[in-house]
Amino acid sequence: MEADDETILLAKTTDDRYADLEARVAEWHPHDVPRIERIGVADGHDPFAAWVAESVDAGE
Repeated sequence: MEADDETILLAKTTDDRYADLEARVAEWHPHDVPRIERIGVADGHDPFAAWVAESVDAGE
């Protein structure tokens, strides 16, 4: 057990880029088993989903 301060990271990305985001967070996280959760957007607000898709670059 360890007691320490924690910070929540909320990141927005597309399905196509999720694996990249997950790998990067796991790489940078100080714990051996970081808590990484995904919230699906299947029922999300369409204009927001469109904004995310337009805002996330293709990793180039």
